Amino acid sequence: MKPEDFASNEPAFALEDFFAGKGKAWGLFQDRFGKVRKQFVADTHGTWDPVENKLALTESFVYDDGSQEARTWHIRKLDNGYYQADTDDLVGAAEIEAAGNAVNLRYRMKVPINGKSVALDFDDWMFRQSDDMVIDRAIVTKWGVQIGTLIISFQRTAAQSGGQQAAE
Repeated sequence: MKPEDFASNEPAFALEDFFAGKGKAWGLFQDRFGKVRKQFVADTHGTWDPVENKLALTESFVYDDGSQEARTWHIRKLDNGYYQADTDDLVGAAEIEAAGNAVNLRYRMKVPINGKSVALDFDDWMFRQSDDMVIDRAIVTKWGVQIGTLIISFQRTAAQSGGQQAAE
């Protein structure tokens, strides 16, 4: 599967458009056997800076065990549907490609597991379903072996005008 396979699908999905403003997310992580290991809700807030071609996207998670986590992605829009992103717990940068209603993110992230920080690989696919809804499915691997699947539903609750608001 490649992003260009979805080039004619609507609605068009530009990260800076969908994630600018406030949103909500609900998700879960299933291990490779299908057992749900964690569930969460998250608030999102994105600020698009059109001068710098950068989106700052903050995610604030609350997990079903009561633990909390926050992450801010710094996403730079490049040419021809490509983006590059970083955040504190990434190993290197995320490579992102968008076409039509699909966005594919590939990255390695340090994730806390049993008190240790473990680097895991994510092949993350987001599909815009409507103006206000995105479904996300990420396959998570370690050394090429699938360890689980992350499923997230994002809902935009308050968008900035066309994703064109500069950083405040």
